[in-house]
Amino acid sequence: MSELFDKSIRTLELPRVLQLLSEQAVIPEAKELALAVRPETDYEDVLRLLDQTDGARAQHRDFVKFCHFIYNLIFP
Repeated sequence: MSELFDKSIRTLELPRVLQLLSEQAVIPEAKELALAVRPETDYEDVLRLLDQTDGARAQHRDFVKFCHFIYNLIFP
């Protein structure tokens, strides 16, 4: 990686943030995964991952609407 990238990681205290994240994990494998998180640097990959996030958010929103609909049928 570039010197600027490394400096940005240090400035943002990514290692400390990942350490805090790993401390919240229950199983050892999750702790390892948390510590291994790295920022994506490829523009096309970032766009692809953002699209995945948008899709998941839309599915979640639809699921919540469905749950509210069912709740209102049961408890009018």
